[in-house]
Amino acid sequence: MSGAVSIGLDLGAGKCCVASVRAGAVTVLPNAHGDKTTPSFVAFTDSRSLVGSDVRDQAALSPENTFYGVKTVIGRSCKKIQKNELAYITGNEVRTGEIFMMNLLPEFLITEKGSAAFKIEYRNKELMLHAEEITALLIAKMKSVAEDDIGSPVTNAVITVPVNFSNAQRQATLDAARIAGLKNVTLINSTTAAAIAYWDQHPREKDCVAVVDFGASSLSFAILSIDNGTVKVLEAYGGLAVSGNRIDFCMMRAIVTKFQEKHGKSFEESPGALVRLRTAMEKLKFNLTLLTSYVLQVDSLSHGIDFTTTFSRQEMEESCQSQFEILGNALRRWAKLKNWVKVRTIVLVGGSTRIPTVESLIAKTLRKPLDHSLNKDEAVACGAALRAAELCCSTPREVQEVLSRRVWFEADAENFDLA
Repeated sequence: MSGAVSIGLDLGAGKCCVASVRAGAVTVLPNAHGDKTTPSFVAFTDSRSLVGSDVRDQAALSPENTFYGVKTVIGRSCKKIQKNELAYITGNEVRTGEIFMMNLLPEFLITEKGSAAFKIEYRNKELMLHAEEITALLIAKMKSVAEDDIGSPVTNAVITVPVNFSNAQRQATLDAARIAGLKNVTLINSTTAAAIAYWDQHPREKDCVAVVDFGASSLSFAILSIDNGTVKVLEAYGGLAVSGNRIDFCMMRAIVTKFQEKHGKSFEESPGALVRLRTAMEKLKFNLTLLTSYVLQVDSLSHGIDFTTTFSRQEMEESCQSQFEILGNALRRWAKLKNWVKVRTIVLVGGSTRIPTVESLIAKTLRKPLDHSLNKDEAVACGAALRAAELCCSTPREVQEVLSRRVWFEADAENFDLA
């Protein structure tokens, strides 16, 4: 990466964030709206493709040509996706509804090779795009955001991926980056990037931290140490059975039940209604991290009915109980790891770590101090940018990533390509 402008990119299922290092300090780069994160929504019109908040806000008007959550399927076999995943809840095996999850993504077809392909209408033509090609549009957008801010072309990047990403998913992410015009790309686990960002703010010669990254599509956990500048991943685990999207979907079902009880009508699962409900759940979840209750309003939710209801934090906890139980089971297993005694503090990143129940569960189960000094939405991109700047040096510091990515809170190993 030597000699060229480099960026760090957090390529999230829900939102993206890009950062760079200038004069030794890391800076998060805002998009044209002045926002430091960009929703991972892509749409196609008769004349062009669109990315970001404008797409999300207008998604219900053209749901068939709007795509989101593509990170969930990139590099995965559709046959594996459509198997239900297994999880442990209080000792019993339970299905966590992967098929339900897929039904709430934009419709896709299965190619002969078993990968996902999305049908789009663009310039009066019907085309098929693979997940890598749609992801490339997201990456290209963030590349453009960086170039507008920096004022020069960007060809190098460090992009973050979840711990549980298989080799196929990592390769598909690299393919998407190259389609987007990036020439030199390095992948780094999101938890490793968060630890690098933490030690940039809290420098120590020797230290050991745990990172919990509770993002839209997955939950990742890692124990990392630093010793005289060398970062080493001691343990890393991750999986899909717990995620911000799953919490959204649990709340969606609770809202649908409320709608049916109030209006006596079944919920029409049209693409437009699902998009409206999904975007409303993101807003509801965020507001319930700050408030004990929130008045939810969804225009034309179903049957043309504008739906308004009050939803409390307690109702959120009840509707998402299965998610919190799976999370608790994972945390109890992590607290028994051989390297756990070395951990000094726990770094929290990812939007869902803001949920009071999640934060309380982590604190009570892991019994280590929680660190809130990092911005939960920006920290991973900042760590990636710091790593990108290091790789531009003639002698970058050593980062030892862990190769094994075991999934402890999901029992059906056939759903994952594990290294």
